Amino acid sequence: MVILRCVRPRCPDGATTMGRLRWIKVESGRCRRNDGTGRVLLRRIEKAEQLPRTNEDGTMANRQCFTVILAFLFAIAASPSIAADSWDVPSSWKRAKNEVADNVYRDITNTFYCGCIYESHNDNDGSATIMNFNDCYDWRSHSHKDAACVLDWEHVVPATLTPASGRKCWRKPEEIDECKGKGGRDCCEDHDEEAQRVLFDPHNLVPTVGQINRLRRADRYAELENGNTFGKCLIKDISGKFEPPDCKKGDVARIWFYMRHAHGVEIEPEDEEIFKIWSDLDPVSPWERERERRIFEFSTLRNMYVYGIEPDSSGACAWEPKE
Repeated sequence: MVILRCVRPRCPDGATTMGRLRWIKVESGRCRRNDGTGRVLLRRIEKAEQLPRTNEDGTMANRQCFTVILAFLFAIAASPSIAADSWDVPSSWKRAKNEVADNVYRDITNTFYCGCIYESHNDNDGSATIMNFNDCYDWRSHSHKDAACVLDWEHVVPATLTPASGRKCWRKPEEIDECKGKGGRDCCEDHDEEAQRVLFDPHNLVPTVGQINRLRRADRYAELENGNTFGKCLIKDISGKFEPPDCKKGDVARIWFYMRHAHGVEIEPEDEEIFKIWSDLDPVSPWERERERRIFEFSTLRNMYVYGIEPDSSGACAWEPKE
């Protein structure tokens, strides 16, 4: 085993560190690194000389202390856990919701943005009732009031912004025999396995209040100065933009990064800058780490923007476990 000590590089005067080195650990010749955006890289170490001596601030005292020859440097795009050929993709939207509800949220029954408590109907389709919506958030000031007590399973990355929306099943369902009379999304969910692989990815599904899901629709995430408020639930929604509570901003960012990595979802440059900031300010919480583990356990799908990151309770919402 080779262990490299983590060091923080010193920037020249006037320069900035774009990819801040969080930590490095090498086990069995393989190095795991988080570059500060949540992205994890692997490096295979062929040769490592003496560990560098570091100053108290973590900078290198001797820049020539060690040499590392890299046989390759690659992003986790090559990781077989992302491809996850062993995942038994659900054959319907109902099964996808039920799979996540049973395997991931079996003992955690709080909604993603607001922490509202829900109770499952136990009918194998992921449905549930919001039990404390009167006390959880201000639902009376908004439209879709009839969905205030309904649980939805929301796509953090909206389905319309995934590659599934570009497939024939979505664009021309009338040309597919099994989809006569169906809309494009329904056709993809029922009859296109490649679309199902994207639409049913459990990393992108979270439990939300039905009213809030309907208000957000396919809105992109943003930082908002003003916006419709929801009382105790610290979200904002206005003019096609949606801001999650601070304790969920990092979670949202890391799900977007994962979906780009796993499925080719496009992230606008301005959105990426926001997501990088959110991922830094809201670290991986114990529950976010546990959620990723549970998803991997039943699907073999691995979110490398969460996996292996030391959880930090400061990233947890008030209703989430702190360890």
